[in-house]
Amino acid sequence: MQRIHVKSKARYGALNIHQNLVNNGCYLSLKRIQCLMKKAGIRSITKKKYRPYPSKEKVIQLDNLLKRDFSTQTINEKWMADSTYIPTVKDGCCYLASVLDLHSKKMVGYSFSRSMTYDIRTG
Repeated sequence: MQRIHVKSKARYGALNIHQNLVNNGCYLSLKRIQCLMKKAGIRSITKKKYRPYPSKEKVIQLDNLLKRDFSTQTINEKWMADSTYIPTVKDGCCYLASVLDLHSKKMVGYSFSRSMTYDIRTG
């Protein structure tokens, strides 16, 4: 059991260790594996899930300039922007911000980053 735990770089919990032992011909119940792991002090490494917390800064509400009218006559008349996070294995959560032209339905620009930062530039 300890060899499997070390081989998995402490990532395997009772369920994976149990499955691995069954595959190798050692038939113990899952509860027995959990008890033995507890006695031996073996625990799997768990990664905390991201939990967004509310910001203490006051949110500024801007006027809705489009009022759900997405029709356009020419290119660059109306743009739409969005940002989202993308969970990745290597870097954790990464963030993608993009700007789309509503007339041509083509991407005008985007930014991909490991941190969610913003830069407001006034003209």
